[in-house]
Amino acid sequence: EPDKLAAMRVRGDALIGIRETEAARDVFTEVLNADPQDVAAFLGVAKTYVAERNYFQAREVLRNSLELDEEYIPAWLTSGDLATRTGDMDLALSDYSRATELAQKVGDKVLEMEALAGQANAVLSQQNVDAARVLLERMRRLAAQDPRTLLVSARIATADKDWGKAQEDLQEVLRRVPDQRQAQMLLGYVHKESGNLGQAEMDLSAVVNAVPGNSNARRLLAEIRLQLDKAEEARQALEPLMADATPGVEALSMAAAASLSLGEFEDAT
Repeated sequence: EPDKLAAMRVRGDALIGIRETEAARDVFTEVLNADPQDVAAFLGVAKTYVAERNYFQAREVLRNSLELDEEYIPAWLTSGDLATRTGDMDLALSDYSRATELAQKVGDKVLEMEALAGQANAVLSQQNVDAARVLLERMRRLAAQDPRTLLVSARIATADKDWGKAQEDLQEVLRRVPDQRQAQMLLGYVHKESGNLGQAEMDLSAVVNAVPGNSNARRLLAEIRLQLDKAEEARQALEPLMADATPGVEALSMAAAASLSLGEFEDAT
């Protein structure tokens, strides 16, 4: 029976991976019917809600999971991920820090690495670069060539305006994980700041094609295309944002600039 339940949990995770969240939740619920104390199954249910962007329900289930076992590291990591998604970076940092402490306590270097990466991303989101440097050194001691280590290193180099170092790290990340969109988008920004607008456009076009809903990538791509005197292409990048009820000042300004470049003064106004 324990082996069967373990296999069911793996199946539930696989169903989340192919975005069949309701089927995954049914599998995890079946596990909980057999064993109401199965914290991994509770976490699986929470992950189905995260995948559906039902963050309130996910938080409630996570709370149940941690009440059963407050030292269950994967639940703290998922809680940190959830807080990051909802923009609560203080909570994210607290959750990842707790996960790091617990992972060190049991000597689990895999989970410690994941927790440190979450911590580093949280402090970088808060513009605390010095704290990120400390965490980066700990990540390097665990796995210097891990893509997460390299990505944090690139983000710090970007904050320092060390474009050469940032580019080197990001290219290595993408060599190892070609579809790492965060690295690809950051590389586009680095190329832009380095004056390599053509390569920046290629990088960001790839991100927008892969993730059409990435509004930050669209704004950055439009900015670069305006600098390249590609007003019509810039406007195409902005179109989904302009259809939004609140496109934002930056998108509106770039759309106006594109219209002016095309001689469409009424649209610009």
